[in-house]
Amino acid sequence: MKKKQVVLQILLLCMAIAVMLFLFISTLTLLTTPNGYDMAAVISNLFVNLPLFVIPGLIDYGIICFLHSRVWKSANISHIILDAIIVSVITGSMSFVSAHIFSSPNPPAQIAAFLMMNCIIVLFIELLLYHNAQMRNEKRIVEIEKEKAIYQLNALKNQVNPHFLFNSLNVLASLTYQNPACANTFAKKFANVYRYILTTSESQSVELEEELNFVRTYLYLEKMRFAESLKVTIEDNTALHHSQVIPVSIQTLVENALKHNVASEQQPLTIIIHIGEDGVTVSNNILLRNNVQRNGTGLTNLQRQYAISGQEIIITKMDNEFIVFLPYLTI
Repeated sequence: MKKKQVVLQILLLCMAIAVMLFLFISTLTLLTTPNGYDMAAVISNLFVNLPLFVIPGLIDYGIICFLHSRVWKSANISHIILDAIIVSVITGSMSFVSAHIFSSPNPPAQIAAFLMMNCIIVLFIELLLYHNAQMRNEKRIVEIEKEKAIYQLNALKNQVNPHFLFNSLNVLASLTYQNPACANTFAKKFANVYRYILTTSESQSVELEEELNFVRTYLYLEKMRFAESLKVTIEDNTALHHSQVIPVSIQTLVENALKHNVASEQQPLTIIIHIGEDGVTVSNNILLRNNVQRNGTGLTNLQRQYAISGQEIIITKMDNEFIVFLPYLTI
């Protein structure tokens, strides 16, 4: 929690205690004073008693904040009740000690009044912390939606970038004259690439089978251009096809390998997609291009998406091999 926010909450707490104490003293004065309401006596009483309630209130705040951040980790009715019991025992003990130190004429009544006020303070603190938690959750949801939008936009950009369109349309133009039937298949698969991206743009996850079918469609287009310069092996496991992955995640790694490496028949780019028990591993040999911008945007966006899901991808770079492990989503 930011220091400015803590200070603001403490000020709100002190103001709330002052208002509650004023109302309490005013009501008590009105009920017990036969000569009518005495504002001077109320104000005097307020300033005398305010420190006695503000200090325990701040102690309550510190204890409850500690319990919420270090012990409970979440807020529910049982935790709120336990908070009230714990702080009442602590601050009630303080009130008992102070009543005897200052020789209070009626310690039980003083302690009872103090505990009643303290319970109201605890309730106010719980409401304040609940409000903070809701605000944090709303902010986190907005951040998640923003991250998703950025990832989806970049995924779409990767497929509508001028190089991909230029190369794909060139291949399609050549096939139209050389092999019309193949050109028809190519055009349909070309359309399927964009259909998949658009239909999954709002989805947080897809089944592995869907993603692999999309990757195969994408690879069909790229194989038409690279021919024997591109070698792709998919070590599949149909038993794991219902596992969940982020849409366009595997394809992003394949596209990343094609973007950053050269490929020729003498030195083909070899990509291996391994479907494992815990996730998908995509590896490729390293044949780096000299004229490509290496900003790592694709991988960075993918890492952010997994971070949103509370998971992380594992990137391993060796002398001759680049490996990325994508864990299955836990939904």
